[in-house]
Amino acid sequence: MAVTRRLMAGLWFGRVLVALMSVSLIGGAALALRASQAAAGRGVDSRYESRAVLAANFVGTYVEQLTARERQVASATLSGGNPSAAFASDVEAFGFQAAVLLDSSGRSLAIEPNRPADIGAQYGTQYAHLAAALQGHVAVSDVVVSAAQTAPSIAFAVPFDTPSGRRVFSGAYLVSSTPLAAFLNDTTTLKGARLYLTDHASVIVASNGAQAAGAQALAARDAALGKAAAQSATGGYKEGSIDYTFVKTPVPGTPWSLFVAAPTSQVFIAVNGTGHWLPWLILGGLSLLIALAAWLAIRLLASRRRLADLNRTLATAARTDTLTGLTNRAHLTEQLELLLADAARQGFPVCVLMIDVDHFKDLNDTFGHRAGDLALRHVAHRLNTSLRQGDLLGRWGGEEFLAVLADTDMAQGMVVAERLRSLVADTPIEVGDDGGLVAIHTSVGIAEFADDTIDTLVDRADLGLYEAKAAGRNTVRASVRATAV
Repeated sequence: MAVTRRLMAGLWFGRVLVALMSVSLIGGAALALRASQAAAGRGVDSRYESRAVLAANFVGTYVEQLTARERQVASATLSGGNPSAAFASDVEAFGFQAAVLLDSSGRSLAIEPNRPADIGAQYGTQYAHLAAALQGHVAVSDVVVSAAQTAPSIAFAVPFDTPSGRRVFSGAYLVSSTPLAAFLNDTTTLKGARLYLTDHASVIVASNGAQAAGAQALAARDAALGKAAAQSATGGYKEGSIDYTFVKTPVPGTPWSLFVAAPTSQVFIAVNGTGHWLPWLILGGLSLLIALAAWLAIRLLASRRRLADLNRTLATAARTDTLTGLTNRAHLTEQLELLLADAARQGFPVCVLMIDVDHFKDLNDTFGHRAGDLALRHVAHRLNTSLRQGDLLGRWGGEEFLAVLADTDMAQGMVVAERLRSLVADTPIEVGDDGGLVAIHTSVGIAEFADDTIDTLVDRADLGLYEAKAAGRNTVRASVRATAV
């Protein structure tokens, strides 16, 4: 009887011990799981805000590059005494729906659409962005109603110096056709997300989805978001029965702001969906705890492995032009910045070659875009296999390539540029169904580093390219650093 009692006591003790161990294990796992999910939620929230900032930086970069190109072209083509013809050509090249060229007093020298009665009219005092440009600042407008088109527009105004004094070139896109609207449509895949790009007065510049007619304030288009964003740059709000999470971030270099709002359930679907409850159900099956834990560990390792592979793939994709396989513009810019810093410290020469495929549009129009892609890959291959190990090469955009020659002066660079031009021209490609051969020609502009910034160095190479084009194409022209007066 005493033995039985001792056995029963031992059995109960074992059961209690197992129960206590199980409760401790489950409680510890539950606490750890809860903390992990909370951390995951904070990570999702942080990534959500980071994506909004990246999108705003992209918009800012777009504006910066557009105005830089606008200023460069204006300085090169609109400084003469009769800029009307060049003005019309520049407006068409940029795709502006409306534009104006002002003299130093703010009076119009040319206007598009062309209305002779408005030549000499005072525009500099009518719009804030034009007034700022007359003071020497690159300016981006709020949403304005175009005097020429009587429709909501956004304008980009750049000042530039001429022998007759400062002038201002300002071009405008209609809000409904701005490329920023297309960008916003592709920025996020979150279901029900709303993205708005607004000006300083909270008037919508562009948005994802259908663009409302006329200039429209954010408060009129999305009152709940406008009210919430007026109190905080991030947070949440409720519209009907749906909770939203939003971020408001400024767009660098502009008076604009980017708003991103999405249903909270969509933002946190990765941590609050089915996966949120599955681990708790797993904890309920004590008999399968070890097996399930091992299974989860294997899944975790596999996920981490896949994530690492994906990160490597994404890192490579972020640095590579998908068509040609060359370095893309963003990564090439980073490499060039490091190389120029070394060149400035150590005093070795650097040459930059801007290489453009001649008559590329004619090739596309005649043989189709497949032939154009083939030509770009052909040029990329010929250039890439002909440069030295330490040289840099990337696709700069469209049919333009940028080669960077380290430890190379202008004389050596001219030899290399001519060799590259000849290598491409001497190797025709097969196009069309009949397999006919077509020679691909390139024009090359070259500039040597002389304590430039990246922008000025590339701009000088680009000017050399313009000279090569003007000289009949399929040639090389050097651009020297202008001497300050």
